[in-house]
Amino acid sequence: MHPRQRLRRAFALPRALAPLIVALAMTALAVAAVQPARAAEDGLALVTQATYVAAPAEGRIHVSIDAVATALTPDTATQRTYYSGMTLVIQPGAVNAAAATAIGNPLPVSIDEANDDLTAIAIAFDRQVFYQQRYPFTVSFDLPDPGGQPNRDIRIGSSLVAFPVWAFGSPETPGSHVEVYVPNGYTPTIEVGDLAPTDDGIGGATVLRSGQIGDALSWFAYVTAEAPGAFSEQQLDLAIGDKPAQVVIRGWEDDPDWTANMTTWMRAGIPELSRLIGLPWPIRTDLEVEEAATSRLGGYAGVYDDLQERINIRYDADAFVALHEAAHAWFNGRLIEDRWVGEAFASLYAVEAGTAAGLDAEPYRLSDDLEAYRIPLNAWGEIGAEDDGTEDFAYAATYEVARLIADRATIEGLQGMWQAIDAHRSAYQPRDPDAQPEGSGAVTQEGWQRLLDFVEEQSGEPFDDIWRDWVVTDVEAPLLDERRAARERYAATLDEAGEWELPRGVRHVMAAWEFEQATDLLVQARDVLRERDRIVTAAAGLDLEPPRRLESLFETASTFDPARAEAAAELLTLDGLSRATERLAEAPTLLETVGLWGSDAPARLAAARAAFEAGDGANADHEAKSAIELRDAARESGRDRLVLGGAGALALDGLALVAVGALRQRRRRRPAAPISATPLRPDATL
Repeated sequence: MHPRQRLRRAFALPRALAPLIVALAMTALAVAAVQPARAAEDGLALVTQATYVAAPAEGRIHVSIDAVATALTPDTATQRTYYSGMTLVIQPGAVNAAAATAIGNPLPVSIDEANDDLTAIAIAFDRQVFYQQRYPFTVSFDLPDPGGQPNRDIRIGSSLVAFPVWAFGSPETPGSHVEVYVPNGYTPTIEVGDLAPTDDGIGGATVLRSGQIGDALSWFAYVTAEAPGAFSEQQLDLAIGDKPAQVVIRGWEDDPDWTANMTTWMRAGIPELSRLIGLPWPIRTDLEVEEAATSRLGGYAGVYDDLQERINIRYDADAFVALHEAAHAWFNGRLIEDRWVGEAFASLYAVEAGTAAGLDAEPYRLSDDLEAYRIPLNAWGEIGAEDDGTEDFAYAATYEVARLIADRATIEGLQGMWQAIDAHRSAYQPRDPDAQPEGSGAVTQEGWQRLLDFVEEQSGEPFDDIWRDWVVTDVEAPLLDERRAARERYAATLDEAGEWELPRGVRHVMAAWEFEQATDLLVQARDVLRERDRIVTAAAGLDLEPPRRLESLFETASTFDPARAEAAAELLTLDGLSRATERLAEAPTLLETVGLWGSDAPARLAAARAAFEAGDGANADHEAKSAIELRDAARESGRDRLVLGGAGALALDGLALVAVGALRQRRRRRPAAPISATPLRPDATL
C-alpha cells in the first residue's frame, strides 16, 4: 500500500494556557492566624500517576489521577504558609469531575473555568498543607464523545476510540507517569507521544505506559484504537464522460456521517477530476473507498492501493483528503513516476475539482515553520523514511510546485500533456502536425525529467527555474545546465532545418537526456544542413529543383554519413551540370557549327538536368559529361565532315559555281555582234 498524505493534526497543549497551567492556578493560599500573612513564592510541587481507561461500551474515557502535592513555600521566623486547596487543569469537555483523599473521603470540587481549550477544577483539601508536607489525593473525571465534526479530538465508538492523553504535574517537576488501558479487540496506535505497549494487560486489554516524565506540562500523547467492525455500503453509479463508473463507499456502521460525507464528496468530485485532468476514468472494476483508522494507515490521512483499486481514508478526513486520494487513481506512479510528482498533482486537482464542485478542499500550505525543513523534492525519501517536519514540508511544497506549473502551463495545457504521456509518446515530436506521433521507445528517465520535458514541449514555456528552486539536488543541478545548452542548440538546429524534420535519433537522445551525444548529432546535422543550403543555392542558379533524396536520408538517419555522402555527390553533380551548361552556352565557330549539325549535346544536358531532379545522380553525371564531350568534339567533327565524302560533294559544287560565275563575268565583258543584212547559212557554225 502507498500512503499518499500525512495527517497533520495540531495535537498539543495550547501555549496560551501555559501561565495558567504552570501556576497550577493555586487557590486557597492561607496563613496561620497567629502569624502575619506572607505571599507564597514556590507554590506546590505536584507529581501524579494518571490512568486512562477506554470504555467504548460506556461511551467514555475514564481518567483517574493519583496525586501527591508537596508544599514548597518555606516558613520564616515570623510567619507560616499553608495551602488549603489548588486548581487543576484537565482536558476540555471533561465531566463528572471528583476528588478524594488518600483513604477515599470525598473532597469538594468545583469548576472554575471551562472552554474549548481546558477545564479548570478547584479542589479543596481537607486539611492545611504546610511547608514540606505531602498531601496525597485522587482526582477522577470522564471524557465523553462530544459528537459533531469528524476531526474532533475525542471519538468513542464500537469501531474506533480516539482521545488525547495529558500528563499532570507542576512545571519542571519530574516523576509523573501515564498509563492507558485499551480494551480487548481494539488495536491501539500511538499517533503522538512517548507511550509504549506492555505485556501486563488484564482481561486481554492492552496497556500503554510512559516512562518517568520530566516535565508534565510539555508531555502529550494521542491514542487511537480500531476494532474490526461491521461496514455499511453505499454504491455510487457515476457518469464520467461517456463511460459509467462505479464507486463503493464502505463506512463503519456506527459512523454514518463519514459515509454520507464521502458519498457527497466522491459523487461531486470524481467527474470533475476526470474533466480537469483530461483523461478517462482509469479504474478497471469498482473503486472501493473504505473508512479506516491510523493503525491501517501508518499515520497518514489516506492510502491509495493501485493493485486492489482501493482507497482507505481516515475517519476524520476532509474533502481535500478524499479528492486527493481519488486523484491518485490517475497519479499513482503509472502515468508518471516519482513520489513528489504524484503528490503534487493529486493535491492540485483535488483543489481544482473541489472548487469546481463547490466543496471546501483546502490544501496544506507552506509556513515559516515548515520552511525550516526545506529539502529539494528529489531528495524526498520513501514513505516512512523522513521525520514529520520534512514530510509535512514536502506535502505542502508539492502543491506549491504544481500550482506554479499550472499557472504557467494552464490547466487546459496540462490536459494535452497528460494525454501525450498516457499515450506513451515521446516528449520530442516531429513538427509536422500530420506526422505519425512517435512513442517513447526505450527511453528511460526519471519522472521529474519526463515531466520537465513534456511541460516545456507542450507549452513552449521554460520551467527549469521552478525545477532549480524546488526540485533538483545540488548534484542534479548541472544536468539542467547541460539540458539548457542542448535545447538551445536543438532549437537553433530546428530553425536551420526549416521544413525538414530532424532525425528521430536526435529526438530520442534529447528525450533520454543524453546531451553529449545529442550535441554531437546536432553538430553533424547542422553540417549537413549547410551543405543542403549550398545545394539549394547552386540548383537555383541552374533553375533546378534539388531532389528529395538528401532530405529523406537526413530525416531517417541513424547516422549522418549517408546524408553527408549524398550531399557531397549532389554538389559534384551540380558542378558538372554547371560546367556542361556553360560549355554548351559558348558560341560555336564555323567548323563547330558544322560539327554540331545533328548533335544531341543539348538533349544530353536536358537528360542530365532531369536525372538530377529525379535523384538519379549517377545518370545526371553521365549525361552532363556526355554533353560536354559532344560539345568539345564539335570542331573535330566539323573538320571530319569537310574531309569525308559528304564534304567532297560540297567542294565540287563549289568549283562549278566558281566556273559558272567566271563565265558569266566573261560574257558580260564580250562586245555585241554587228547587225548584218546577210542571213546566216543554215550550216554555219560557231
